[in-house]
Amino acid sequence: MLRRILFSLLLIGLFCGGFVSAQSAFDEDSTWGVNNITPPRTSDRYRAPQKIAPMEKRYIDLVFAIDVSGSMNNIIAATQKKIWAIVNQMTNARPRPDLRIGLIAYRGEKEECYGTTGFHVWDLSDDLDKIYENLMGLTTGGGSTECVGRAIYEATHSMNWDNSPQTLKILFVLGNEGANQDSDQLNYGYKTVSQGAIRNNININTVYCRGGGTPTPEWAEIARLADGAYTTIGLEGKVVQIITPMDKPLEQLNHKLNDTYVYYGHSGRKNKARQESMDAKASAVGGSSTMADRTMAKSGPGYKSDSWDLVDAMKNENFKLALIEKEKLSEEMQKMTDEERKAHIEKNAQERIQIQKKIKELAEKRTEYIQTEMKKQKMTGDEFDQVILKTLRKQAENKGYKFEGK
Repeated sequence: MLRRILFSLLLIGLFCGGFVSAQSAFDEDSTWGVNNITPPRTSDRYRAPQKIAPMEKRYIDLVFAIDVSGSMNNIIAATQKKIWAIVNQMTNARPRPDLRIGLIAYRGEKEECYGTTGFHVWDLSDDLDKIYENLMGLTTGGGSTECVGRAIYEATHSMNWDNSPQTLKILFVLGNEGANQDSDQLNYGYKTVSQGAIRNNININTVYCRGGGTPTPEWAEIARLADGAYTTIGLEGKVVQIITPMDKPLEQLNHKLNDTYVYYGHSGRKNKARQESMDAKASAVGGSSTMADRTMAKSGPGYKSDSWDLVDAMKNENFKLALIEKEKLSEEMQKMTDEERKAHIEKNAQERIQIQKKIKELAEKRTEYIQTEMKKQKMTGDEFDQVILKTLRKQAENKGYKFEGK
């Protein structure tokens, strides 16, 4: 009997000791993340993860739908002058987004609202030179009917919007006539299309370009229905365009920056030529101010050239220079050995880094100079670019982005 009692006590002691040891192990602190392949321990099942894996990419999709009837020349010119300033603001947000821009040109007599002749749609793209080429190619003409509803419908359904809930999707609609002129078509009624846009998480900002007439209430209603902002600006397309002492040095650095691009592929030469052509067009439309904005954008994170430039392509760990056919290289590169090609690309990469540093320094000084001058000149903030920039910034901040400065 005594042996049985002692044996039972021994078993109880072992069981309790083991349980205490196991429970101590379960109670150890844990910092498992959502991507950890190790299952959580028992005590962690009711504990919030302390480490969350960051999202790899965040996108900002931005579309401009612009009325290209005859009276909108100045508004189109304003967009051409300030698009690079818009790019600079958005691509320097934190966390750093990938910016894509799309473009819609709409106009027409009434029958064009329902056909194809009054509309041109350029899909969302991070090829900013291509988008700028299309923007610079806009021409005006046509009657007084504006198919705003159709423009919103096309923006919602024809653009390749990113589907992530984290993506900021914004549509600006610019026009100077009534916004309900195609409302007799069920699919294009401004209420129907505005509600359809917001169901797809697309915010619509309406900009009525006043030229003496009174805006119809539909412009404000569209913005309200699609959680956007409604603004009016003058049809003269006034913009902030302040010449600074940094503009000329930035233009000189832009030429040096261009020299660091090493094109490849079937479209490499064409894209390199487009880059230089868009420099010339930016300078022609907006002078040194627009050219300075473009230089800053080309030096920044939003300017993508890896599809045709070997310097940027080599930053991708999956890119293999050896797999590029010799015929797809520039004539200069074709004459080189493999090692010489690598050395040539690396040399241009290092030169670009140094040029970008200088551009960044000048850009910071230029931004400060412009802000000071705006205060001195008592600018009101109703200029085309300021309206667009303020609206974008506020909506981006609502999505969790942060910006430096004002």
